[in-house]
Amino acid sequence: MVKSLLVSIALALLAVIPVKGQVSQNSLEFIRQFKSVEQDLVRERIYLHTDRDWYFHGDRIWFSAYVVAGPYNFASVLSEVLYVELYDPEGGFVERVSIQLVEGRGEGSITFDKAPDQAGRYRIKAYTAWALNFGDFYTFNKDLNVFIEELQLPSPEITEGLDVQFFPESGHLVDGIATRIGFKAVASDGYGAEVSGTIYSGNREVGKFQSIHRGMGFFEMTPGYGEEYYAEINGQRFQLPQVQEMGTVLHVEDEGDFFSVQIETNTPNVLETPLLFAHVRGEVFAAEVLNLEEGIGKTLIAKTQFPSGVVHFTVLNDVGLPVAERLSFNRNQVDKVMVNANLIEEQITARERTGIQLVLNDGQGSAIPGTASLSVFDDSIQPYNVFASTIKTQLFLESEVRGHVEHPGFYFSDDVNAEAYADLLLLTQGWKAYDMSSVLEDKLSRIEYGIEKGFRVSGKITGGLFGRSQSDAPVFFSMGENGAVSILTTDEEGEFLISDIPVQGSERFEIKANAESGSQNVSIRLNDQFGYLPANTEVISQLVSTPEKAQMHEQQPEIQEPVLQEAIAERAEAASADAELFIDVQMQGELEEITVTSDRIGVSEVGVQEDFATQIGRNVSGMGTHFDFDEQKELENYSIQDVLTRIPGVTLIRTPLGGLTFEINTNTISINADDPPPIIMLNGVQTEINTILSLIPEEIKSISVLRSAVDLAIFGAEGSGGALIVTTRDGTHSVESKGYLNGILLGYQLPATFYSPRYGVDVPTDLEKRDNRITLHWEPEFRVSARGVELPFWGNDVPGTYRLVLEGITETGTPFFYTDTFELTNQ
Repeated sequence: MVKSLLVSIALALLAVIPVKGQVSQNSLEFIRQFKSVEQDLVRERIYLHTDRDWYFHGDRIWFSAYVVAGPYNFASVLSEVLYVELYDPEGGFVERVSIQLVEGRGEGSITFDKAPDQAGRYRIKAYTAWALNFGDFYTFNKDLNVFIEELQLPSPEITEGLDVQFFPESGHLVDGIATRIGFKAVASDGYGAEVSGTIYSGNREVGKFQSIHRGMGFFEMTPGYGEEYYAEINGQRFQLPQVQEMGTVLHVEDEGDFFSVQIETNTPNVLETPLLFAHVRGEVFAAEVLNLEEGIGKTLIAKTQFPSGVVHFTVLNDVGLPVAERLSFNRNQVDKVMVNANLIEEQITARERTGIQLVLNDGQGSAIPGTASLSVFDDSIQPYNVFASTIKTQLFLESEVRGHVEHPGFYFSDDVNAEAYADLLLLTQGWKAYDMSSVLEDKLSRIEYGIEKGFRVSGKITGGLFGRSQSDAPVFFSMGENGAVSILTTDEEGEFLISDIPVQGSERFEIKANAESGSQNVSIRLNDQFGYLPANTEVISQLVSTPEKAQMHEQQPEIQEPVLQEAIAERAEAASADAELFIDVQMQGELEEITVTSDRIGVSEVGVQEDFATQIGRNVSGMGTHFDFDEQKELENYSIQDVLTRIPGVTLIRTPLGGLTFEINTNTISINADDPPPIIMLNGVQTEINTILSLIPEEIKSISVLRSAVDLAIFGAEGSGGALIVTTRDGTHSVESKGYLNGILLGYQLPATFYSPRYGVDVPTDLEKRDNRITLHWEPEFRVSARGVELPFWGNDVPGTYRLVLEGITETGTPFFYTDTFELTNQ
């Protein structure tokens, strides 16, 4: 209720801001249209807090999702579906999970089960369908280092090379106007390279330059029209942008409490009453007409007028068209959140209780509420980057910067150069998140994806002798055993769409259709449920910088003692198996009624925590199998029956009478003596095994056999017999019948709880099973009231330094971040 009220207040504030000075109606109309676009097309920004930034291949990635909307970063009440995807080092799609959002918050996990067994840099990606309308920069991307047997990533060959780009302030070099020019030098490993060089025009030296931070720097020069400028660095030449004969240059300088803004033009007769306006995340906070004297106009704007973040300055000419833009960075003390966190115990022994006591205060010391997530993990294995990306850097800076930002946390540090270097970053890597040219176009013309409140089923109805599209054909859709029937008709192309269907896990649906004439001689073909989403490919750099480049400041921690690689890998494998067993048990439902049908695990009446702790540690490998026919070309040499019979746990036998026995050994806990038959799905539609066997290998894109309770949880109790999932290359080969089919709609990921024992409370302290968790505690979402909150957690059996990372956002839309360490000792 509070967050919804805040959103309403924010929208009400979108009235036109008073403009200083006499301004043309064209300029006022441009600002009015700009504000209207931003009000109608509120943008969502996304952040995922993961429990760690590095993993071993068998680990589960736990994440907490934050989705905010609009200029004030209020929790989004728009989208209710968040897609989270995992990509392998080659950029190949691994898996997608759908997370339910409730007022901008959600949680879930994703595994490497379907990923190739290789070390490297993987990517986790998150987006809403609505965010896709505004470009790739509104999707969240985070690269994760993934190890297998040792704490070392593959080392691709790094070729010699240097890329240097030059960026005139406000976009252009203009004849006769002194201009600041930013530059960025990037080495072949993708990281900034420190350089120095000389600027020439022909053989004439114009000036020199030298980088000052991460390969970035700037210099000033007055260009001349008709001259071509280039930079020379160690014998290499790099061309500067062409010089325009006429134009305008916008210069912004940080002067303490003010932004000093100057425009200079060599066409003052065209730019008689230039209008300068400035916005942050689409909300206009300043607008002023600049009086020109000899082509130059100046003004001072108080920085307190703007919230924290990227400030977009734009100059409009007399006909209301943008002629120059400049991005600057602002840190407003009003947005300051003081995280007052205290460890209950700064040093503990094995299985001892500690925790964090937390209160949030604003810049004036008043307590404020918020929502947060907390991760506690072993900090002795990998050095922690104190300047890594956080919710604060993402929402205030990174979402409006082109390309990779090295150590973004530095720009929010107390370093004396932090703000100056942030401005330099925007001079070189700033991007046009707000395309000014599109403001004058139809603001709805670029909307391709709607706001999703659930999932969709779509398809096409054909019929008649030649299989023509059936327009105005009635379609009857129902879901669940007693679900209500929805009735709709197809469009001119015979297509239909049912959208915004709320589904937890998965649900069976039925579709019946007939022609407009009433004939049932029609065929129903379903589309891939998620086929409307973007193509699943990514480009992930596997180049790793040298330790010298990665090391930024003496604040960067170092591993105090050498780590035994083999011991860490074994610990990670055991900890991962333990965690998966616990999740496996969760997915079984009524624990007291579960009986053992294999040697995996048993559950007693004392409850899941104690039994898990005593039985844990058995192998859960081989619970799922995935074949990608694009990567495993040899599969096309076999029949589908041959492929299936080679999958562990699958039984496929033709009887002497021509029948067929198809079973999947789930090797899991069973509630009933007789498991249901396996679920067989072809392109999202439930079918029979004979339909699958009728396919030819060239038609198939992938085959998956699901056997673990975690994977089968989406199918509910019916999934306890296992599942066979087949996808064809065109995604449209589906079961067709005369006016009827049934299928299963995949919905939100069912929640799984992170295993975090409370020793002496619900788990005996003297259990013999070694507790070797790497992530000690994961709390994906909790509320921090004005009075604060206390979160307890317990240590494991592995001594070392452990780090807690706290991220969150206040109810007024201000992100915050906090980290600390404590010691776990043998004594």
